[in-house]
Parts: sequence; structure tokens; C-alpha cells
Amino acid sequence: MNKNIKRYILDPTTSITKLKGCLFSKNNFMTDSSSTRYSYYKTLIDNIVLQIEIYVNPDQSLMFDDYHSVHVIDDDFWRLYEPFYTEEYDYPFLNEVINKYNQVMDELVKKGILKEKIMENKNKSKQKIIKRLFTIFVL
Repeated sequence: MNKNIKRYILDPTTSITKLKGCLFSKNNFMTDSSSTRYSYYKTLIDNIVLQIEIYVNPDQSLMFDDYHSVHVIDDDFWRLYEPFYTEEYDYPFLNEVINKYNQVMDELVKKGILKEKIMENKNKSKQKIIKRLFTIFVL
């Protein structure tokens, strides 16, 4: 996933009432009768659509994972917008999509649906090792 894409978790105060108030709609399509989900759709730019799915467990708790519950879709082909999901691409339209995605998700943070996930720098330990090796070999 592109490094400029923010990551999110479900705000623990989120409720079904809050979801409905933020334009999430109940969607039982393609799920068994015991599971319910609430869906949110928002056009980001041109034909690129953001889809968010929040699942309701039988105990009425909510389930969300930004990796599996959030989809950026190319509406022309109704499939995932591939450049969004890889770091191999970098061009103006993609950067606009990422910026708009972050804006929409931040709006949901302000409304109390999501919280921004604080990501640890996975490369810190690698950077420390490289720095130590460099220091050993240079000295």
C-alpha cells in the first residue's frame, strides 16, 4: 500500500445510530441472513469510488479492518483501482485519489466513526542495523 495512504481503525464509540447518521446504509446483499453490514459509498474523483463496509456481529458489536473493509474501486470496470494498492505507481491522478481518500476518511474521523491508526515505522530496526554496520565498517 502506498506510504501516503493513511490507515484507520473503528472509533470505539461508533454505533449503528452513528453509522446511519453518516450516510451508511444497511446492506444484506450477498451475506447470509445472520450477518448484517453497513455500507458507505463516496465518489472520490471521476469514476473512482470509495466503498466502506462495517459488519455487525451477532452480539451487535461492529467489525472493521481498513485493509479488508475499505475498497477503492474503478467504477468503469467495477474492480479495485489497482494503482491505489501498490507503491509501484506515482502520478498526479493517483496522488489526487489518495489525497481525496485521506480527506473523506478524515471526515469520518471528525464524525466519530473512525480513528487514524498510528503506524510504527517498520524500517526503524532495519535502519538501526544498517547504521551500526556502516559505523563498524567505516571505523
